[in-house]
Amino acid sequence: MALRFRYLLAIAFTMVAIVPVLFLGVWLQRTSLEAEMAAVQEKHLLLASNMTAALERYARDVEAAFDLFAEAAGSDLPLAAMKDLAVQLGFRHFCIIADDGEVRWQIALEDARDRIAPETLEPILDLAESGRLFGPVMADRAGRPTIHLVRRLGDNRIAVGAIATDYIVKLQKAITFGRKG
Repeated sequence: MALRFRYLLAIAFTMVAIVPVLFLGVWLQRTSLEAEMAAVQEKHLLLASNMTAALERYARDVEAAFDLFAEAAGSDLPLAAMKDLAVQLGFRHFCIIADDGEVRWQIALEDARDRIAPETLEPILDLAESGRLFGPVMADRAGRPTIHLVRRLGDNRIAVGAIATDYIVKLQKAITFGRKG
């Protein structure tokens, strides 16, 4: 009987010691997990904020260059400097077209042409009528994703620019989480 009582006391003291340790361990694990999740959320918000700022800046730069090209059409401004700016911002082409798609003026870049393709002209005219500057991503003649910028200039002229999505893809690839992203 004395042996049983001794075992009973040992088990009771062990339980008295283990229960608080278990509760403390669970509490520490839970609070550290919550703190880690909050830190990750904060980092994601900072990353999203930085990405948004970079994309907004790029959109403003592209829009300003597009406006410059539209205003400079047919002027004496140095075409080589405009071409360099267009290449730096990822323009594939910039041109002024008539409503029928005939190119009236252009900055000769990688995708120079005399006429806008009919399958591209209709969405461009729709975009010009909507008043939006940036269009959705569409495939160009080579099948590459392209964003068109369109603005009606009046007297049956439309400014059309096409930019590559390379910068946007580069920003996306810069974001990686874990070993394989």
